[in-house]
Amino acid sequence: MQRCVGTYPYYFTEEKLTHTQTPSLLQVGTSGDTGPSALAAAANKPDTLDCIVLYPLGRVSPVQEGQMLQLGATFPNAHVVRQRAA
Repeated sequence: MQRCVGTYPYYFTEEKLTHTQTPSLLQVGTSGDTGPSALAAAANKPDTLDCIVLYPLGRVSPVQEGQMLQLGATFPNAHVVRQRAA
C-alpha cells in the first residue's frame, strides 16, 4: 500500500491535470501506518491533490494520530477524519 500511496500523487495528478485541470481526490482508510505518508504526499501537491484519511478512533498509536493531525492542520489539502470503530 505504501508504494501505491507514494506513487499515486505524482503519476496520476500530473496526467489528469494535463487533460482536465481538476485536482484529484485521494481517500485512504488506515490503521495508522499509511495515513501519515498519504498526507505527506498530498502536502507536496497542494494544487493538484486533495487527500482525506479516515482512521478508527482509539485504534492507532498516539504517535501515528499525532502525525496525521499535525499534517491535517498544516496543509489545506490534507484532511483527517476520525471514525468510531465498530
